[in-house]
Amino acid sequence: MLLRIKVAIVLFVIGGVIAMFVPKVEYVSRTEEWMEEQIPKELPGYRFVQTVKMNDQTYKILQPFGIVGRQFQGPDGRYYEFLVIAGNSRVSFHDPQVCFSAQGWIFKDVWTRDVNVPVVGDKVPATILNLERSGGKAVAMYFYRTPYTLRGSGFMMPVDMTFAKLSGRPSVDGQFFRFLLSPSSNDLEKDIAALEQFADAMLKEVSKAPEGDYFVASK
Repeated sequence: MLLRIKVAIVLFVIGGVIAMFVPKVEYVSRTEEWMEEQIPKELPGYRFVQTVKMNDQTYKILQPFGIVGRQFQGPDGRYYEFLVIAGNSRVSFHDPQVCFSAQGWIFKDVWTRDVNVPVVGDKVPATILNLERSGGKAVAMYFYRTPYTLRGSGFMMPVDMTFAKLSGRPSVDGQFFRFLLSPSSNDLEKDIAALEQFADAMLKEVSKAPEGDYFVASK
């Protein structure tokens, strides 16, 4: 971990020096209203329950383009939640485990592994959380989409966004995708498979939106 931090610091220093000589690029800014138009409320095999909203403090801290969440009831009667955050600032992509802790969740297990979400890849790096709190259990899965690739944690997000700016890419936007299943069962692997299926179905529907490629197109 210490080595990774040192490498990141060196990269930022180099990036800062280079940035002094790179012309400033004006990037397109998205809005939450635009995001709402791309994230469907109808999903084959699932019943829409409600829109998920974050509090004002979350918006003040993250300063994103927007945060859009949807909750559905699956064919198994359980609840599936999708949340996406989009932005072009490094501060928009924090460690979501802080939020889970603030909501009273206890981490029984946390690990990174490849998951199968065919619409974006059969080996998608993701963080899996086995969660528990008073009144219930859940399983969560999240990953990030940087200007270059998909990542299972947000550690390299600032580096990817910085070098996207330095290389003159037309967009430096990133997205955070979170999927939550509750209540979880005693078969964690089956729960993860159910989350993978939900994630793939959700992102497939997003890809059908007028500008859904913003969220799912290959880098």
